[in-house]
Amino acid sequence: MNNILEVNSISKRFGGVQALDKVSISLKAGEVLALAGDNGAGKSTLLKIILGELNPDEGNYEWGYETSISYFAQDHHENLKGRISAYDWLYQFGQQENIGTIRGLLGRVLLSGDEALKSGSSLSGGEAARLLFAKIMLEKRNVLVLDEPTNHLDLEGVEALAKALKDFLGTVIVVSHDRHFVSEVASHVLELTPEGARDFAGSYQE
Repeated sequence: MNNILEVNSISKRFGGVQALDKVSISLKAGEVLALAGDNGAGKSTLLKIILGELNPDEGNYEWGYETSISYFAQDHHENLKGRISAYDWLYQFGQQENIGTIRGLLGRVLLSGDEALKSGSSLSGGEAARLLFAKIMLEKRNVLVLDEPTNHLDLEGVEALAKALKDFLGTVIVVSHDRHFVSEVASHVLELTPEGARDFAGSYQE
């Protein structure tokens, strides 16, 4: 199997606080990696480093050949503020698509009819999350990086997301505090602890 991501001894400090300490991991194509750990353990920091949004103090990382990434940010709702409608927001990422395709994607995430015309500012947390999933479906990338994707979803939404990730043929990196969700989807777990990172190539139950 091809390696999708190599992380080599990445460290990061903020002031006097050690956020990450020599974290290493190899991720293969088709794996679903769950990043586990307490709040403040460095999970979102690691995501931002491998996405190029933060520079590590030490270490390096390398994505595999022809890797393309869709990112679900924990603070995604901030990106949707404004008067633009859900439909127009999604359309800007798929202007080569026809109206039916965009409307169909919105319908799949339960934003059909008048719901699709709501402004970004008036969307609930769950609606905003579902709109971002529609964008991810539109992008058709082979790697998904998901930071707390279940936070605003109801039980039915969480189950639907778990099924979609199990059916997805690409590679997934996910941060979630929902243990049931993680146990449903993860095939590989990296736990970040104060004593260091624990890499376990197996499911959450194992």
